[in-house]
Amino acid sequence: MVKERWAAFSAAGEARGPLVELGAPGNDAKRGTQTGMEFIQDNIWLVLIAVVSGGMLAWSFLGPKILGIPQVGTLEATRLINQRDAVVLDVRDEGEYRAGHIPNSRHVPLTAIDSRLKELEKYRARPILVICRTGNRSGAAANLLRKRGFQEVWVLRGGLVAWEQANLPVERG
Repeated sequence: MVKERWAAFSAAGEARGPLVELGAPGNDAKRGTQTGMEFIQDNIWLVLIAVVSGGMLAWSFLGPKILGIPQVGTLEATRLINQRDAVVLDVRDEGEYRAGHIPNSRHVPLTAIDSRLKELEKYRARPILVICRTGNRSGAAANLLRKRGFQEVWVLRGGLVAWEQANLPVERG
């Protein structure tokens, strides 16, 4: 049952009409609200995009750890390069590599690692520092190298973006 109250009076004191209160006892108080499941059903694409993007974000942080691939920051990376003669393996696309890369790095795109594994064989005894732009693709490349028997494989945390933010040298071309 809808509860009514007189809402206003005219200048002569006559009632102009009732005001209906929503949510009064007996009224459908849930009208205009959604349950969680109704929201998900009505917005399934939005929910899927949020779940997938959240999963990708989580994987970028947790993926290498789950796969057991050690990550190093820029300081540790420079130590690996200078003290242990680590090979820097850049797995970005050709255009990204030409736009800027770590000096003396070897360029092997992620999509070509399997087909170019023979040229990496000569570096098997040395530590390999795998880099990409932000650190996402390098985890997949490092995992692949580990599966192919390379023992000392590291990923640069934050990729070339972190390298540039640390004001470390970058070659163009």
